[in-house]
Amino acid sequence: MGEKRKYLLILFVFVSVFVFIGTAWSQISLPTAVMNGSIPNPPSAIGSQLTFNITTGTVNYRDATFADLHAQDNFIGSSVNILSGGLRTGPMTFSSASIEIRDLDGTHVYITADLIDPLTGDITFTGSFPVYFLNIGLNADDPDTFNLSNVVLFPDPVGHPSKFMDEMQLKLGENNILGLTLNCTGDLEGNVPGFDCLLNNGILQGGNMPVSTPAMTQWGMIIFMVLAGFGSIYYIRGKRIKT
Repeated sequence: MGEKRKYLLILFVFVSVFVFIGTAWSQISLPTAVMNGSIPNPPSAIGSQLTFNITTGTVNYRDATFADLHAQDNFIGSSVNILSGGLRTGPMTFSSASIEIRDLDGTHVYITADLIDPLTGDITFTGSFPVYFLNIGLNADDPDTFNLSNVVLFPDPVGHPSKFMDEMQLKLGENNILGLTLNCTGDLEGNVPGFDCLLNNGILQGGNMPVSTPAMTQWGMIIFMVLAGFGSIYYIRGKRIKT
C-alpha cells in the first residue's frame, strides 16, 4: 500500500505541475507616452509635405506610476519628426513616412520607425472639419492596429536616462511594432491657410506582450484544487488504515 501511495503522490505532483505550466501566458502592457503639439499649417496641394510639431509629454510606466518632467525621464520633451515621405495623396491621406523621436537637446535619437497604416498602406486620417483622428482604433491587444513598423530603439541609460526607454527595450526589443494615435482640432485638409491642427490627444502605445512567467487560469486552479482535495483524502485514509 505504501508503494502505491508513493506512486500516486508522484503522479499527483506531476499532473499539478502540468496544469500550472500548461495554461495561458500572462500579459503585460508596455509603457505609453502622451503626445503634445500640432500639425502646423497642413498644405492642401497634392504632393505637399506633412510636418509635425509634436513633442512627448507625460509617460506612464508598467508599474502604474508616471513622470511628467524631463528631469524625471529624459524621453519627455522629445520631438517627433518626419524624415521622409508623408506627402499628401488626398484630402485625408498622406504617403507612408519615416519618423524619428529625438531627445529634447537634439543630440540623441530614441526611436526610428515607419509610420504606415497596416490596412491602407499610407497615413490615413478620419473625421471631418474641424476634428480629425489618426488611428482612432488603436488597440493594445490587436497588432493589426499598430501603425509604426520597423521600430528600432536606441536607449542611452548613461547619457539620456529614461525609464520609459528601459522598459520599452526590455519588453519590445528591436524591429517591432508600436501604435501612434492622434486627435487634432483645426484644418487638416488645408482649406484655410495658416490654420494649424492642434492636438487634443496623442498616445504612443506599445502592445500587451506575453511574458515568460506562466500563470494559472481559472480552470487550472479548479483542477488543481480538485486534485489537491483527492490527494489529501487519500493520504489521510492511508494514515488511518496504517494506525
